Amino acid sequence: MPEFKNLVFDLDGTLYPLSSGLGEDCQCRVYDFFCRKLNISREEAQDISKRLLQKYPYESQGVEKELGISEEEFMEYICRTDVSPLQENKELSTALAKLPQRKFIFTDSTVSHSLDVLNKIGIRADVFEKIYDAKQGGYVYKQGVEAFKKFCEFCKIYPEESLMFEDSCKSLSLAKEAGFKTVQISENGQTCTAADYAFADINQAVRVLDL
Repeated sequence: MPEFKNLVFDLDGTLYPLSSGLGEDCQCRVYDFFCRKLNISREEAQDISKRLLQKYPYESQGVEKELGISEEEFMEYICRTDVSPLQENKELSTALAKLPQRKFIFTDSTVSHSLDVLNKIGIRADVFEKIYDAKQGGYVYKQGVEAFKKFCEFCKIYPEESLMFEDSCKSLSLAKEAGFKTVQISENGQTCTAADYAFADINQAVRVLDL
C-alpha cells in the first residue's frame, strides 16, 4: 500500500455508524425548523421538505432561494442533533492519536455537530488539524468534484497524497475523480466501484490498513 501524508475522514456514517439513528433525528429537526420559522403545521413542513428535495440534493440548498431563510441558520439548527445514542470508541481514539499523518474531517454538516459527535465518541478534536464543514466550503456540498478541490485548496493538501474515508458512494466517486485514494465504510457490506478499499466500520479500516 502506498504511503499517505493525509487522512481525510467524512463524519456521519464514517466515524460513527448510520444505524445509530442520528439521520432520523436530523430530518425531524428539519420539520421542526420549518414549523417554528414559518409558523406552519408539521404536514406543511413535510410538504416543503419534499418539494425542496425534488429540486435540490439537500433542503439547505433551497431554503435561502425559495424561502428567504439563511442557509447558515438552517444548517446550525438541523445539525444540532441528539448525539446521546452514540457510543464511546476508545479503539478509534487510540488509533487516531498514534497515526503520524495529518488528519482532517471533511463534512457536509457543521463544526458544532462534528464537535458534539467527537466529544460523545471520545475523540479529542485536536487530533484533527482541521474540521472543514459546509460553511467553510461556501455551502458547496459534496455533490460535485469542485467541493473536493476547494477542500484541498483550503487545507493545503494534494489529493494524490491523501486517503479519503467515506460511506457515500457518490462522495467516493467524486473523491476518486479529484485524485484521492478511497476507503469505503459500508455497514451493509455493499461496496461501490470507486472504493479502493472497503470495510464494515472505521475501526476495522484503521486496524487493517497499513497507514
